[in-house]
Amino acid sequence: MRLGTVMLTSAILLVESAKMPVLAANGLIPPPQEMRKLSGQLDPAQLKRILLGPGTGPGDEQSIREMLDAGREFPALSLSEVRRDGGTRVSGGEIWLGDPRGAPEILEMLVRNGAALPEDRGPEAYCLLVLPDRVIIAGATPAARYYGWRTLAQWLELGHRECTAIRDWPAFALRGVTDDISRGQVSTPENFKAIILRLAQLKMNTYMPYLEDMFTFRSYPQIGQGRGAWTPELAQELQDYAERYHVQIIPIFQTLGHYENLLLQPQFIHLAEFPGAASLNVSCEATYEFLETVLSEIVPVFRSPYFHIGADESWDVGKGATRERAQKLGVGKVHVEHYKRVNEIVRRYGKTTMMYADIVLQHPEILEELPRDIVLFDWHYDPQLRYPSVEVLRRAGFRFVVSPGIQNWAMIFPNLSSAMANILHLSLRGLQAGAFGSLTSNWGDYGGANLRELNWFGYAWAAECAWNPQAASPSDFAQRFTRLAFGAEIPEIPACFALLGQGAELTHYPDLWRHPFYQIRSSQEEQRLLRKRFVLPLIAASVESLLDVSSNRVRRNRDQLDYLRHSARTFRWIGERADLSLTVERLRRGIQDSSDAAMLTNLANRCDLLAEQLNALRQEYTALWLRTNLEANLALVLELFDRQETYLRAAAEGLRRGQVPPRAELSSNFVTAEGRGKNKNNIYARKVFHLDRPVQRALLQAIGNDHLRVFLNGELIGEVYARPSLSIRVEKERVQAWDVTGRLRPGSNTLAFEAISYDPEEPASGNLYLWVKLQDGSTAVVRTDQTWRASRKGEEGWVMPEFNDRGWKPARIANVRWRICEPDFERNLPSRIEWWE
Repeated sequence: MRLGTVMLTSAILLVESAKMPVLAANGLIPPPQEMRKLSGQLDPAQLKRILLGPGTGPGDEQSIREMLDAGREFPALSLSEVRRDGGTRVSGGEIWLGDPRGAPEILEMLVRNGAALPEDRGPEAYCLLVLPDRVIIAGATPAARYYGWRTLAQWLELGHRECTAIRDWPAFALRGVTDDISRGQVSTPENFKAIILRLAQLKMNTYMPYLEDMFTFRSYPQIGQGRGAWTPELAQELQDYAERYHVQIIPIFQTLGHYENLLLQPQFIHLAEFPGAASLNVSCEATYEFLETVLSEIVPVFRSPYFHIGADESWDVGKGATRERAQKLGVGKVHVEHYKRVNEIVRRYGKTTMMYADIVLQHPEILEELPRDIVLFDWHYDPQLRYPSVEVLRRAGFRFVVSPGIQNWAMIFPNLSSAMANILHLSLRGLQAGAFGSLTSNWGDYGGANLRELNWFGYAWAAECAWNPQAASPSDFAQRFTRLAFGAEIPEIPACFALLGQGAELTHYPDLWRHPFYQIRSSQEEQRLLRKRFVLPLIAASVESLLDVSSNRVRRNRDQLDYLRHSARTFRWIGERADLSLTVERLRRGIQDSSDAAMLTNLANRCDLLAEQLNALRQEYTALWLRTNLEANLALVLELFDRQETYLRAAAEGLRRGQVPPRAELSSNFVTAEGRGKNKNNIYARKVFHLDRPVQRALLQAIGNDHLRVFLNGELIGEVYARPSLSIRVEKERVQAWDVTGRLRPGSNTLAFEAISYDPEEPASGNLYLWVKLQDGSTAVVRTDQTWRASRKGEEGWVMPEFNDRGWKPARIANVRWRICEPDFERNLPSRIEWWE
């Protein structure tokens, strides 16, 4: 994209935001199902009393409290009295709250004004009648009446005074969000309550924390340790709070896949499908003893009639311990037998099982045997017009929920355009197919770096699409959300959302963490860097300028602007670093003169400046994280800031010595053996090397695909069995480095490894990098390459120095898709496998 085009696009966005029409007729989020304008105007000052009618009770206390406190937001409204005599008629100056079926005069008034209670629309249906001197909020349940009050509160805040009749009900029985707290950010108790409150005010009734394994167990105290795991006491406290707002908490606790954090620990590895697997071994009774124990502790803690067992993305099943069983019965059969066993455990506690449907849809034969009482979650996160799977589940006769996503995972700012399309269309298709819920997901892949306070735009849109998707209006939603969230019509803020959404199309956190000096391998990669170079700083400047001129008009939630500013500043930094990467590549290619000392000094200064700016971003990011979250897991993200700063400082030092930063790619190769093993995908490789000078320090790095056992001079040094994962903790474990200074000897030495791949389509391979610093200050490196010898057969003594490997063939270079940077052991940095590369 050329700079002129970018500037024109941004200018159009700003002009269009300034020309946005005034709020739609009501401006409510979500919009009601039916609304009629009546004659006359409400005078809020006349409303002095709350009259509680038939059916009201303790469940209405939150509505009453909010009404009594409403004068803080609406000075014209001053309710000071609550009459609890079960009134069946309403007079001037009152807000009547109750079930109209026990109040004939109220019922008649509602019918006469076109606001009859839609009883056939479920227990959360309500009606709201606004007359010149009185208001009726009617519903059969406390939740329905609370939603009626929330509509009135929004109505008044928007400045509406016209008399109105509203009949309203939700399209879906279950409405809410699933909130990933397993991989990074874990809210403080106060922030969890703030999330629940905001969901309730948007008429959502379900909060689903994605725990994965993040719960404290008496039987296994090491689970979730140091990660901010929920305790039973916290669960009880939050449920007490949520019930006041008619919100149920349904935990998502994994019972099959996504157990990588747990199964990497030595005390649990015996439960894995294979070493490094993310899935449990479902052919092992110890697995079910474990599940019986943990489920007996966690299921009774939660009061909802539902319990979600996860069970998504269990791709490892059938590749290790269950391979023979899966070959005999089929992978689908192995899965469904596991689902049945877990379902029986959950049923003992009087709960209905929920689970993700992706594996079921991949193996549709599962549907024939799966118990019909299980509720399936049909999740899709890409924007599409059609989602055929909803019809598959409908025809199979299952109750199911649709689950779109807010496109926030690993994002500096959510991809709003993709999220809005996905949420709306999946909700519509689900409603047409008979889904009874729409629960929108957020995820915290790779350490949960994406700040969760940026989720609220997506949550509000999800609330609109879950309540009334046919009336959901994307064209004016950003303006309506701004009015609701910030308390005023501020056209600059929707423009900020649009601009930051453009930035989300170009970059994300994995891009922020990547090494800046990889080779630019294609014209497409070069074009992406050029777009970042020109577009991201322009977006950042526009957003900060818009916020500067509009922040004084924000009436509430001013702190949310800090997250928008931080996103913009991060975009700017990535754009400026892209310029640095392009400049270094030009020097390498000889397009610019790499012998120009002044130019290299200037480039070194730019590296230092970027490092300083990154440090400022790090401090700002830390403050934003800690504003709403526990400190747990933050250090893992800050390590990535620090690593990036080290890259830049090292480059600056080299440039001042006249050295252009070298290409960052790992120089050692993944190697494998010729052919393919008959039953196991195992390979064995070795290399004899010589040291003729004393060793000062030596570090040995290993990366495996999948499982690697590493030997030096016949001694087992260690193993690598962590595999690609969405967990930042597991990703760190994929690269192992050991100090082997005392294990090297003068003269001949032998490095060896055994590699095992559990994926039949992926050849086993290994990558070793031995860095040796000699006493004279020089360094030597031994790398895996084609000079190594490799075999499919591990013969006796093959790891020993004296083994004769003449019968082995030269190792073959394996094609591994990952991008990995060279280690810098002088600065104590091992290699890092990049994400999304």
